[in-house]
Amino acid sequence: MARDHEDIRTRIWCGPNDPPRGEKSQFSLFLNSIPPSHNVFLKASNISTRLAQELTDIALDLLEIAAYVYCADQSRPRGGNTFPMDGLNWYRQFELSIPVRRPGIWGDGKISYKMAELLRFMANDDYQFTFRKLEADFPRETYFEFDDGAPWFKPDSILLFSGGLDSLTGAVEELQGPNRKVLLVSHRPVGKIDKPQRDLVADLKSRFGADDRIFHIPVWINKESGLTKDANQRSRSFLYASIAAAIASMVGSKEIKFYENGIVSSNLPISDQVIEARASRSTHPKTLRLMSELFSTIFGSDFKVTNPFFHKTKSDVLQSLKEYNCQEIIKNSRSCTRTISSTRLHTHCGACSQCIERRLAVLYNGLEDSDPEEMYQTRLFLDIPKSDEDKTMIVDYIGHSRILEQLDIDSFYEKFPDAIILAPEIGLQINQAGQLVYDIHHRHGKQIADVINKQIKAHADEIRTGEVSPNALLGMIIGKSGIKKTDKRPAKFFPTPEDTAWEDIQIELVSNDSIRVKVGNITMRYSGFEIGFTDNRKRDLLDRQWEILRLFAEKNGELSKRTFEFLPKMQKSIQSLNSKLRSFFGLNSNPINRYNKETGWTAKFKISDKTSGKS
Repeated sequence: MARDHEDIRTRIWCGPNDPPRGEKSQFSLFLNSIPPSHNVFLKASNISTRLAQELTDIALDLLEIAAYVYCADQSRPRGGNTFPMDGLNWYRQFELSIPVRRPGIWGDGKISYKMAELLRFMANDDYQFTFRKLEADFPRETYFEFDDGAPWFKPDSILLFSGGLDSLTGAVEELQGPNRKVLLVSHRPVGKIDKPQRDLVADLKSRFGADDRIFHIPVWINKESGLTKDANQRSRSFLYASIAAAIASMVGSKEIKFYENGIVSSNLPISDQVIEARASRSTHPKTLRLMSELFSTIFGSDFKVTNPFFHKTKSDVLQSLKEYNCQEIIKNSRSCTRTISSTRLHTHCGACSQCIERRLAVLYNGLEDSDPEEMYQTRLFLDIPKSDEDKTMIVDYIGHSRILEQLDIDSFYEKFPDAIILAPEIGLQINQAGQLVYDIHHRHGKQIADVINKQIKAHADEIRTGEVSPNALLGMIIGKSGIKKTDKRPAKFFPTPEDTAWEDIQIELVSNDSIRVKVGNITMRYSGFEIGFTDNRKRDLLDRQWEILRLFAEKNGELSKRTFEFLPKMQKSIQSLNSKLRSFFGLNSNPINRYNKETGWTAKFKISDKTSGKS
């Protein structure tokens, strides 16, 4: 039986004061952002005194809450690359007790629920919040570095500015209108990001000719080094958006914008290494909707969090930057996730998913002169990857793009069931949305295929003379080699009593990767890995049939046009799911009824979604 999540709960006390007498031992972590005894550090630069005066209690509370969540996220390890406990400890539980200035507002269960729902989807973790009255407030300048020379700035738009290519292109696009003013908000967790961001802002000001059109507010939020036990930072997007929302409230704005290409936003598994809690959902359309709902509830009026680049691939984004004649500033942008290992000479590792995506987009648009290969520690096509992890990521990324190029729309949705949840979230009629999601991914696959063809032609002489290593990406493409597949792990089986019918079985989805099964007086909990839903290619990836089972849970056992609106063909996946469930429960009949035009596919067993308090 799988280990119960109650055993891995982390209780965290936040704020400068101690817990009540006798309760301190109940908390395993203490976080405090308020000096002088703080271990969480929050500081915003370029803030005028007048601007700081507009920061409301509720906005300041939001900043602190987001900072505590961000630090809590990194305080407990998920298990690292070895993926122990069949991946169970990738799901974690946190309980935070946080002091706030407006407990009457934060104590509203609706806000706590929406915040937990957002974090549950983004990070695949469960958060519970208890809010108490902050005993003593402190001067605002504690968090701000004032610049009284800064003018009052009323922006036309507020952008999340990471210093990557997408946010850079978004800033360029926003500045195209005559005299448009743009406020750029950055989060800086480490010092190495500081100079590249400042250089990019200087480039933009120089190119667009006026300081008064661009205003940059960098916000530092980090913590004592000993607090970090995991570096995945899946809650960083919540922190980032909360910073921007708080600043938006200071200038009277009701919208913030993430600029992120649709391939990253969609979050389809590009590699076995990018799954579940390890996969970024920072700008997923559902994430942005949940953020919009949360901030609207907190501030008491409609608030929007949008992504204008969802319809673009990375290559499309760079094509726009090229059309704006701004390719010269590409070199100052940063895309690599391995910031700590970067150097002045090698600013990018070349092997993480973001570096791969960036390099392919640069090659597709012929912008090699603006993004020299010397900046990368690993040349994508010609160098031998430095580790097995790098090799897996590179090969899987290219393999994924090949699949996207070859699939038609029905096969696409059968291969990637998670894509189904995108369509209702992007603000179009359902069939148009479904077509748009497919078109983005299919175009991405074709663009990468074009890059590969060009690379084969460009290096034809090296290939002919045997100078290309068979262990480099180009050599693997030519030789059709790749990563060896791992064997599927043996499944566990449910102790199904004799004479049990499917109607007697109750399945509850309790996390993105585990279920609870009830039959009579027998209750067991399993991770998807334990019961045979492991992907054939790699043991730390759950397969498509698990995603279908999750969809059944979310829709209470019915996958039909009534519950889904947009329903692609899934016949083969349903057949495979039938087979796996028959094997797991030891029953001979199929657990899912045959397809019906009116009711779609319906489960004979009871199934529901119990994640984050759902029913």
